[in-house]
Amino acid sequence: MATLVAEAQTFAGQKYSNGSVPAEVLAELDPVGGHGTDGHAHAYLRRDAAEAWNSARQDVLRRTDISLTVRGWNRTLAEQERFFLRSYVAQTTGGHDARTWHGVRYVRRPGRESVAVPGTSNHGWGLAVDVMDFGRAGQWDLPRRVTAFPVLAEHGWTDTEGRQPHVDEPWHLVYDPAHGGPAPVPDGRGGEEAHTRVEIDLKNGLVVTMHKLRFNGVANDRPETFVRDIHVDNLQGLLNGTQRYHLPVDGVGGPATRDALADWQVFTNTGDGQGHADLVVGKSVWKSLMEY
Repeated sequence: MATLVAEAQTFAGQKYSNGSVPAEVLAELDPVGGHGTDGHAHAYLRRDAAEAWNSARQDVLRRTDISLTVRGWNRTLAEQERFFLRSYVAQTTGGHDARTWHGVRYVRRPGRESVAVPGTSNHGWGLAVDVMDFGRAGQWDLPRRVTAFPVLAEHGWTDTEGRQPHVDEPWHLVYDPAHGGPAPVPDGRGGEEAHTRVEIDLKNGLVVTMHKLRFNGVANDRPETFVRDIHVDNLQGLLNGTQRYHLPVDGVGGPATRDALADWQVFTNTGDGQGHADLVVGKSVWKSLMEY
């Protein structure tokens, strides 16, 4: 996978290319020596990403009792080449998920995972992890993931890259360096001025920020116009986990999801503070769902 395509980056005064992150700017992930498929590997990321992961992991454990480890982390260029050739084979025509590397056309082998062209991977920048036990390909509704990911997102971890149609990997997360570390999370009861970092704004849909989303409450007889969004997937899964609702986990913020959210806010008094639903999903709503 690759989104940060550049010839070089600079961090902490060190300039480097993809797959060549200097040891001086790497830091180890918690638990030390507890990663990989055998549970004994040492995992490293660029220092800011490592600090964000360690903080997020501790927060997830504290709030959900879920202990996270990873099976993918910083990768050298040689490691990227090995992973790529394990998943792709040179083929001049046909095939699936074609990539070009060194002027040669490659296609993905049947049943293999998507892998970035060597030298373009976010693993090569020391900014990506593959989380253990976060679901199979396309399994975005795994309860463990649905519960943990909103907390990880508060610390700058994104799954946009993993959700690309040709990737579809729930386990693949990328740290957003622009996030700058954990930020205060609004409690979901403020006005529009409480919203920051707006990512999506639909007239009849959702306003999504790093920490919360608002259903604007406007009636819409064309629910198909709602876009798919990671936060809605998580919300639907957690609402279903209460055993009060039976929503499709499809990422569509339509009337059924709005009605379930409104009912939940009244049931848990996580709406406007006066016993009414305000259709704002903030810290109090996430907390009530994860602790129910």
